[in-house]
Amino acid sequence: MTANEPNARYLDDSKVLAAIGEWIATRVEPVSVRLPLELAEAAVAAWNRDETGEVGEETPDQFALRDRAAELALIGLAVSERGRRDGEDVVVDLHAASVAAAIHAAQSPDIGDSAERGPHGLISLGQTEQPVRRSARRRGRASRG
Repeated sequence: MTANEPNARYLDDSKVLAAIGEWIATRVEPVSVRLPLELAEAAVAAWNRDETGEVGEETPDQFALRDRAAELALIGLAVSERGRRDGEDVVVDLHAASVAAAIHAAQSPDIGDSAERGPHGLISLGQTEQPVRRSARRRGRASRG
């Protein structure tokens, strides 16, 4: 086995995964989720934030942070357009990809496992400095929410 063989298989596997995603995407209905008001408001704030700076060279970790921020902004767009208040929560229909991105972020070792946990085991928003975020609008992904 050569050093490139696993990568060639991984590329083939990635293509199959993408084909499955294309097939599923047209068949998946939006998912109705209930968010605490504080999280819904934070998502809307991420959508409304104007990120005008250029992105320079970035590490894979920096790209992942920026990509997560864009996913949060897309959830904020959905909340601002379709969210409805229900008591102390906001109910919104989200695209399954947004739900998956949020779950993936929660499970990421650099965020989910090391984050400070608040009541009910939820990750605390705290008062920490937020990473620089780019609006999803600038990435051409505003159609999903």
